[in-house]
Amino acid sequence: MKQKIGLNMFSLRELCGDLDGLQRTFDKVAEAGYRYVQISGIRGIDPEDIASAFQSSGLQACATHLGWDQFVEDVAAVIDLHKLYGTMHTAIGSLSAEYRSLDGLSKFLREARPVVPEIVSAGMDFSYHNHSHEFVRIDGATWIDRLYEQGVSVGVKFELDTYWVVAGGADPADYIERFRDHMSIVHVKDMAVTEDREQRFAPVGSGNLNWRRIFDAIRNAPVEYVIVEQDAHYGGDPVENVAESFRYLADHGFSAE
Repeated sequence: MKQKIGLNMFSLRELCGDLDGLQRTFDKVAEAGYRYVQISGIRGIDPEDIASAFQSSGLQACATHLGWDQFVEDVAAVIDLHKLYGTMHTAIGSLSAEYRSLDGLSKFLREARPVVPEIVSAGMDFSYHNHSHEFVRIDGATWIDRLYEQGVSVGVKFELDTYWVVAGGADPADYIERFRDHMSIVHVKDMAVTEDREQRFAPVGSGNLNWRRIFDAIRNAPVEYVIVEQDAHYGGDPVENVAESFRYLADHGFSAE
């Protein structure tokens, strides 16, 4: 089965400041060819209104990003939210700085042990989304490798972000191959370098990542969704940027349906 193309709405968060803006943006996302969205970066709008908005645009929720505090404080409410959205995939977009040490990793795992199994027992899965700081080596191993070694038994999966793996000095294809059995989603995000040697987020296929190798690794893994994410647009048209990423993925055999 071909992996499905999705869009993380964090990419268009600045267009979604109120319900009217959210509905217009969902309509544009659907017009660009997307059928699946990850609910992330949408603030101040009731979840029932969010669900009505994506459904009226012909979209489906494929995943969410929530703050770790929401899971710890009320995991039952998190499960109910996903029933409303109709998706089984959830992830945290980041953890605060207090978790970025070995003691912090132990703290996260202690907190995760009662929470993640409850999510899994509800028929969902829980993933950790990386940035670059997880690739700092601590006593000979990276933080993310230690999370993999210790977290899989708790039920933690991984939502690898290709841009941030590269920013951390690692190889996205290598990590996809290594974590393949514990991944439902990959965030596809490109990195371009300006004439001033500045690294920038870019539409997929327009930057410098080795997409041939990354796509081969994804196709050989039981990944369900490849989700486009572009954190910043640098004055460009955000909707056209994510539409360009969609076309690139579709041209390379990934499915919108």
